[in-house]
Amino acid sequence: MEDEFSNRVKKQLIKLIQEKNMTIYKLASLSDVSDASIRNWFNNKNCSPSLDSLGRVCEVLGVSLSQFFLFEENSHNCNLDDELKNLIDTYLILDNNKKQAVLNLIALLKN
Repeated sequence: MEDEFSNRVKKQLIKLIQEKNMTIYKLASLSDVSDASIRNWFNNKNCSPSLDSLGRVCEVLGVSLSQFFLFEENSHNCNLDDELKNLIDTYLILDNNKKQAVLNLIALLKN
């Protein structure tokens, strides 16, 4: 059974590829991610893109990683200022230990 994250990623990729009227082959060649890898994201239940690969695909599709993950179902834009987009993009590439450190710091600052 596919997890919610993988389903969301696939759904968002399909939406953006269709909006840009792009083929998987063209996306692969422009993003320097193999055609087979992108097809596996859609066809293989246990295959999800790495953040690096997803970042390169997002760049070709004209969205940042933060926009990719924050798009709403029926929205074509994301109302985040540049500072917040940068913060989200930076957080997404951190390893789990660094993400937890950020969350701990935020919890301390809230008190």
